[in-house]
Amino acid sequence: MSSSGQTFESIFLKLPAAHQNLLKAVFVDRDCPGFGRMQDLKAKVNIPFEIIKTQKGLDFESTVLEFFKKTPSEFICFLCGFFGILTPDFILNCPAPIVNTHPSLLPAFPGIDKKVQNAAWEQVAISGITLHLVTEVLDAGPVLFQHPVAMRATESFDQSRERMRQAEQEFIAKVLPLILESQLKPTDRNLGSREVRAQLKIEVETFKSLI
Repeated sequence: MSSSGQTFESIFLKLPAAHQNLLKAVFVDRDCPGFGRMQDLKAKVNIPFEIIKTQKGLDFESTVLEFFKKTPSEFICFLCGFFGILTPDFILNCPAPIVNTHPSLLPAFPGIDKKVQNAAWEQVAISGITLHLVTEVLDAGPVLFQHPVAMRATESFDQSRERMRQAEQEFIAKVLPLILESQLKPTDRNLGSREVRAQLKIEVETFKSLI
């Protein structure tokens, strides 16, 4: 996590208690309001997860890998508000499947956060959010879940971006328990999107209304 932490906190608080208790650590890779927010969250929920502050880049990657070595268990590495690109070495050596949130309906508009949302706002009537597995190719991994968000021509970019955040906070909280309960493996990143969803029975239909 490397943002305000608001989206992560909102998603986390919507999870059932059994899934909240699975949280082992939150990594923050730069000075940001999210570090303080995570400290407040830890006190609020009384769950003994670690809050680990690192530097961006290779220091972040080595810290995460070292944590996995010290704490052997089954994990999912969940990226939320993570404005960076992981190296191929980290992806290949990470013992947990890496799930990323993305502010568009991939494969449309891959890339980094604000540029992605601005391109969608300018060019399409419907965009949305995607949860996908991270691979060595940027934003090209198997899609686990998507939800559409209307790009209303009467709204400003900031209004559109805020509704995208609302969609992330509401709908990722619905599908994340299914992912946590699945038998997702790091090697599943090599499968196709349909194959992964069918194998893990990750199906959440939320398309009856647009946010």
